[in-house]
Amino acid sequence: RRWRGERARRMILEMTSYYPRAGCEDEVLAHRRRGAALRARLGLPQGEVLERIDGEGAPVRWICRYPDEAAFRADLARRAESAAFSQQIKEMSGLIERFERSVYRLDDEG
Repeated sequence: RRWRGERARRMILEMTSYYPRAGCEDEVLAHRRRGAALRARLGLPQGEVLERIDGEGAPVRWICRYPDEAAFRADLARRAESAAFSQQIKEMSGLIERFERSVYRLDDEG
């Protein structure tokens, strides 16, 4: 879905959720941290790695904020052209049972 006009200029938030295979919780967290460092080497924002300490949901999440849709799309393109990023995904796939990715637009009207 493409955003137009004012909506395209609002902040975008990308969130990924990682559900580790049994016994791989620490490895998933460490691998996600390495992924954030890789993003920095690629000239992308690192985002924030989150480790669940209470409640339900994914044990590991990553969140990144982009100033607008154009910045988010440029980030996606940079990732797509990176062999190192593809390898990072492949390695993480062996550590997790499930992965979820969601993208949100900041609701600045409420």
